[in-house]
Amino acid sequence: MDRGAKSFKKKNGNVHALEVTLNTYISKEENEIIVSYFSEVWGFKWGLNRSNGAYRLRMGTKEGKRFLAFITPFVPESMLYKVQTSLNITATT
Repeated sequence: MDRGAKSFKKKNGNVHALEVTLNTYISKEENEIIVSYFSEVWGFKWGLNRSNGAYRLRMGTKEGKRFLAFITPFVPESMLYKVQTSLNITATT
């Protein structure tokens, strides 16, 4: 499993979406267990997609922002840039 990724999707040079992914490198069935756990225990909805022959967990803009806001209090200050949901670090979105 990797540390995950946050990416900004652009259209015509403007950011229009946020994507949060977690590459788990495990089977589809094992990923489905993780998806169910996050949904049932924490109320977060991960999607599952296939990339380069492996499965990964994915969240879109709304759910990704909610998830990153939830984990932010537990992130060390030196790593807060990893959970910011704006390209402009002074923005609130």
